[in-house]
Amino acid sequence: MGRSPSLSGESPDGVYFMDISVILSTWNNSNRLRITLEAISQCKVPEGILWELVLVNNNCTDETDEVARNFADKLPILYIKEPRQGLSRAKNAGIKAARGKLIIFTDDDVKPCRDWIAIYWSAYQANPEGYFWGGPIESEFGNGNIDEELVRLAPPSVKGLSFGSDMKILSPDEYLVAANWACPAEAIRTAGGFDISTGLNPASGKVIVGEETDLMSRLMQMGLVENYLPEAGIKHFVPEDKCSLGHILSRFGSISGILGQKI
Repeated sequence: MGRSPSLSGESPDGVYFMDISVILSTWNNSNRLRITLEAISQCKVPEGILWELVLVNNNCTDETDEVARNFADKLPILYIKEPRQGLSRAKNAGIKAARGKLIIFTDDDVKPCRDWIAIYWSAYQANPEGYFWGGPIESEFGNGNIDEELVRLAPPSVKGLSFGSDMKILSPDEYLVAANWACPAEAIRTAGGFDISTGLNPASGKVIVGEETDLMSRLMQMGLVENYLPEAGIKHFVPEDKCSLGHILSRFGSISGILGQKI
């Protein structure tokens, strides 16, 4: 496994003067990003909570700048650009810029439930140290004519994720998914952030995923407990090409490689 990046244990200004930082990295997906930002703008935020949406433009060449400007009056966006290609680099740039005590990670093709932010904040308030959290993911397929048998065998990034209807502590072999999880910022920085040798990177010509699995493993090695929050749900758009056998096999091969390094 490659070395993890070095990240400061503090926010950029030396103190955590925000309560929550939602980190969202995007690359040339402006049409779906519009939908995601609109959904986040509908989330209920507890009264008195200071929060920010750290939107990371990872070398986009589409309409992402315009989309971000269009939501400047609806969301507390901290807009940054990471020109070095790679999802883990983009996420680390978001972590470096984040000013919140709690970091919530999501993707540019989701629609969180109305109470999404509030649920994570409540969990953090109850246990501000020693835990990280995640919720279920419901897939919304772009093509109604999916092969249900094939999708059933797919990874959570395609078929979705659920550990049931009750809050529970997950076992060491159960992992949350990148699009829907949260962790205290201090723990993320202490763990070293995301390993830049993992994570999607169109510039590499390879399919390498599992960057969140790698980071979560390091968090658990630090003693943090993985907690599932069934009410913190999101819907995730899955385009037709991600329901193919080739895509599913490529994801499993990459994830297996990451997990194999930990055995």
